Amino acid sequence: MQLNLFKRPVILLKLIASVMYIIMGVLCGLNPRLVMNFYGGLPINFVYALAALLCIYGAYRLYRVSQDIRELTQVEEDTNHEEG
Repeated sequence: MQLNLFKRPVILLKLIASVMYIIMGVLCGLNPRLVMNFYGGLPINFVYALAALLCIYGAYRLYRVSQDIRELTQVEEDTNHEEG
């Protein structure tokens, strides 16, 4: 059974947000000088730590979204087996 994400906008928004956290982390890691200037002279170690934390948090959110999708798919399969 395939889950249609457009019928579940909350799951879709969670998926988009988790990907955006990962992208922000990668961009902070690739261009630390921009982040340092934006926040008024943060040390470069803090910028790299922020980049790592953003990537880790995005991966965690992505894991949670996959768990939600797996749970919804299981529930839909169970309801289809009960109906049929």
